[in-house]
Amino acid sequence: MTNLLRKKREQEKEEVERGKKSRQKKLRAAKVALLTVTILVGVVVVVSAFNSANQRHRILGTPPNRYQTGLLVNNETKTFVFDGEWNFNFTPGSAVQVKLLLTGGVGVQVTFGTISAFNTDPFGSPQGPFVMSGSLKPSTPTMSWSGTVPAGGAYRLELVNLGDESNVASVQAYVNAS
Repeated sequence: MTNLLRKKREQEKEEVERGKKSRQKKLRAAKVALLTVTILVGVVVVVSAFNSANQRHRILGTPPNRYQTGLLVNNETKTFVFDGEWNFNFTPGSAVQVKLLLTGGVGVQVTFGTISAFNTDPFGSPQGPFVMSGSLKPSTPTMSWSGTVPAGGAYRLELVNLGDESNVASVQAYVNAS
């Protein structure tokens, strides 16, 4: 009878050992799966940030291919649901005057600068710096800037509606370069 008990105990020990090894294998497999998922998520985040850093802000209109001087925008009104823009090509050292008036809508975000200032960083924000930036609102409906553009070339005056599509924005602009 002692042989039978000994064999039974050995079988129980073997079962316990097999169960322990099986749990260790499952735990090891779960760790490998978690590590793999973590690595994949990390790669996706890095690749996404890299791609975002290399993306350029979408240009709706292209700047003119020759330098511009004189009265470029003479009290022209832009009415838009989402955004509107004017593109310019200034000679180096141009003296520029920009005057804006909000004529409709809840508000407009204004940015004026070189095309390269509109390139985005890894978080999708424009890199800047901008020559002029701010908001037009019914409480402050005008904005103006005059000065010498630091570098010649392509510039953009971009307007973004601060409301939704039911609040169409309108802005009257005057731009002169000499």
